[in-house]
Amino acid sequence: MITSSQRPLKGFTTIEMVVTIIILAIVAVTIVPKWFTSSGYEEMTYQDEIITTLRAVQMRAMQQSVDEHCHLVKVQAKIIGLLATDLSTINKCHTSNWQDDARYDLTKEDGPTSVQIEANHDVAFSGSDIQFDKMGRPQGCIAPCEILIQGSEKTVKVLVNKEGFIYEG
Repeated sequence: MITSSQRPLKGFTTIEMVVTIIILAIVAVTIVPKWFTSSGYEEMTYQDEIITTLRAVQMRAMQQSVDEHCHLVKVQAKIIGLLATDLSTINKCHTSNWQDDARYDLTKEDGPTSVQIEANHDVAFSGSDIQFDKMGRPQGCIAPCEILIQGSEKTVKVLVNKEGFIYEG
């Protein structure tokens, strides 16, 4: 007959259980809250969209050999976008605010390239307007041109160096 002292022990000791509970508590306090918040993902998403938009406008400027188009990216707090072409102006860009201009509606899907902040996102843009020349270089700002994306979680940058390289900062 097997006595209780001869049976193999099964289960965890008290110390093993305490260590496991402490590790789970640390994970719960540090990692789990990040799953339920945006943690700067909105800012990073807008940063990627702005980089894509700037590169598209830059390519447009380099591909359009006839100087009849506006290549000015206007930066405002809630929107960044390519201004409409207006051949009657010196720089060939329409100068009115987007909201007041009936010819240029950024809510239309066929409108010019732009990035607009959604109403439920706590993000704002700031920086100088950027116009690209035929070589894709920025004009109208001191290089590196900088666009800030300021959100509730963090602030990120989009930079354009003097030769036209667009990157995140």
